[in-house]
Amino acid sequence: MVGCSPTRLLNDNQYLLQNNRIICKDLRIDKEEINRIIKQKPNRKILRLIHFHLGVYNYTSFGKERKWKKWLKTTIGEEPVALDNGLTKKSSQQIKLYLNKKGYFNSVVKDSTFYGYKRAKVFYTIQPNKPYSFGNINYVIPDALVNSYIESDKSNSLIHKGDNYDEDVLESERIRITAYLKNNGYFDFIKEYIHYEADSALKNHTINIVLEIQNPEKDTMVSDSGHSQYQINNVIINLQNSSKLPLNDSTNVIPAFTFRYNQKIPIKTSVILTPLFFNKGELFKEKNVDDSYRGLAELRTFKTLSIEFKKVQGNNSPKLLDTYINLTPAPKLSLALSVDGTHNSGDFGIGGSIVYQNKNSFKGAEIFEIKLKGALEVQKLGTTSQTVDQLSIIPIKTFNTIELGPEVSLSIPKFFFPFIRPSFSKRANPKTKFVASYNFQQRPDYKRSIAAISMLYTYKETSTKQHIIYPLDINFVGVNLSTDFENTLLATNNALIIQSYKPLMITALKYSYIFSNQEVTKKRRYSYFRFNAEFAGNGVNAIVNTNHNKEKGDDGYYTLFNIRYSQYVKTDIDYRFYKKLYGKTLLVNRTTIGIGKPYGNADVLPFVKSFYAGGTNDIRAWTARSLGPGSFYGGSANYERIGDIKLQYNIEYRYNVYKMLNAATFIDAGNIWLLNKDLLRPGAEFDFSTFYKQIAVGAGFGLRYDFSFFIIRLDSALPVYDPGQLVGSEWIITHPKIKDITFNLGIGYPF
Repeated sequence: MVGCSPTRLLNDNQYLLQNNRIICKDLRIDKEEINRIIKQKPNRKILRLIHFHLGVYNYTSFGKERKWKKWLKTTIGEEPVALDNGLTKKSSQQIKLYLNKKGYFNSVVKDSTFYGYKRAKVFYTIQPNKPYSFGNINYVIPDALVNSYIESDKSNSLIHKGDNYDEDVLESERIRITAYLKNNGYFDFIKEYIHYEADSALKNHTINIVLEIQNPEKDTMVSDSGHSQYQINNVIINLQNSSKLPLNDSTNVIPAFTFRYNQKIPIKTSVILTPLFFNKGELFKEKNVDDSYRGLAELRTFKTLSIEFKKVQGNNSPKLLDTYINLTPAPKLSLALSVDGTHNSGDFGIGGSIVYQNKNSFKGAEIFEIKLKGALEVQKLGTTSQTVDQLSIIPIKTFNTIELGPEVSLSIPKFFFPFIRPSFSKRANPKTKFVASYNFQQRPDYKRSIAAISMLYTYKETSTKQHIIYPLDINFVGVNLSTDFENTLLATNNALIIQSYKPLMITALKYSYIFSNQEVTKKRRYSYFRFNAEFAGNGVNAIVNTNHNKEKGDDGYYTLFNIRYSQYVKTDIDYRFYKKLYGKTLLVNRTTIGIGKPYGNADVLPFVKSFYAGGTNDIRAWTARSLGPGSFYGGSANYERIGDIKLQYNIEYRYNVYKMLNAATFIDAGNIWLLNKDLLRPGAEFDFSTFYKQIAVGAGFGLRYDFSFFIIRLDSALPVYDPGQLVGSEWIITHPKIKDITFNLGIGYPF
């Protein structure tokens, strides 16, 4: 379909617009902005290579007319874009206007078209010449009080003498001044009160600016002399439940705060007041409104919320505002279901979870959650032979791997310290969470159980920065190996692999730092960064060291309560960069780097804390824990692959196909390695001189159906380069097979 000639539907005198190219040597000119100005755009291309939508249109335009072809043509297809010279000239004019706005009043814009066989390329050549710059900036503000505010805030002005003249900067300054005044009591202020006058000095290419803030027209609610400041008066909180009964009852919690409700207040009044930033007698601040919205929303207890203001009649100075906060509680109880799955080489796996939530457990916006997670998978069974490379595999075609476990958590919207009440900014949105879980895994070769309890604190440093601290994180890992698998491990004669399957206790102190500017910037580019650090076993080791008669167990390790404990340090980072190209087209990059080191009472990282590669959100051409470490060739060995070091890079090109149906083309690359050399696993250790040759590469295609409140994702991926194969067989892409494709079903985006 896409192989059809894209020009087949054009008339003899028509040319398909192939691309627009902008030629400009001045790096200060934003070519992306100019490209958006151009009136006529070429047909869309997937990965900027394939005319998929045009191909659909052409394919459905020939042959017998069918309903399905008509549907494809009008919904997914895209009519060929024939060059329009009139639009080209208009684009040149628009580019010139844009350059004028940026101070390039003497710029020259020329367009030229190059024709090939039924195709045309348009070139826009820009000669910007010397730009004009800002000269003197003067202010005309008849309102004396407003003038004093502006004078005190001049250091934050975006207009600087000597900078390039830029109308976008002038507009941004209007928005900044408006926000500044609205955060100082000027409830009625709008940016339309701000006007500019520009006076150019032709000889020295400068433009003097006069910024004028006009007074409002006379009104009964606005003072004659200028702009009015407003103070917060009474705060009325309306709690309307789903029954829509009239709000007949009221309670004055503290002066100026009144709760209106029917029958009873469903949530503690102190919980509602905590995220509010209004106090009687304070100047109105728009920032306080935004922060109050955010704080109430983060309680996750209300279905709808709104904040309204009404002016109080009178001659008060400053004038008064009554505040109305309207809240509709969300259903207290909820039940949710999620599903994911994998398919590789005929082996199928499916998993999911059921989540029960009580969003107001003790009338304090506490969120009590019970999650039941489970998974079924088909896995091949490893049996003992003389060497690892000769392990035989018994194929199993029914589900033989089970994972099941409950998790119970309680989230409290404040910091919980016994006997201590720490002081935090209300904007920090502090929270405490307690988690207890049990996970049971029954695999063909062993049974593993993990019991865990943890306590964590979260708080926001700013709107983009968050901190998470785990003062308590304890895991008890129990393992019961089958006789065959135990013999398999012994056959490896590798103490490090054997230790990975031993019972142990993990007590860790963890910290995470998260930066995300997606919601704040709302720009075409945004990023996400997460740093994790984990220190385990030091507290337990200190307790053990107080015993002067301490002795190692039979396996050579110290124990507490007859359970071996692990000691290690581990850190990793996750960086993601998102770039909106056009429409719903997005390019996403992710880089992951991690390293862990066991010490003291441990020779290897615990299995549950080790790095692994593969899976639905990782390197998708491999199932979880089936890749690496390094270039080690495990043959038919069926034990799970884990490592001490991880490097990973993902790039994903996301685009819209039709309405809620989106697609993605992606490349995943990376691997795991051991920190130290292991003679029994050659090529598994990290070496700066060879690691780049051991990077596994997978590529694939995925479909995502966006229901707005959740996304169903199906990705298919094929290994391109597998460093774990025998020499000469690494490039899987040269001899691909259907069974090599891995299918991943999941909820949400992979990153």
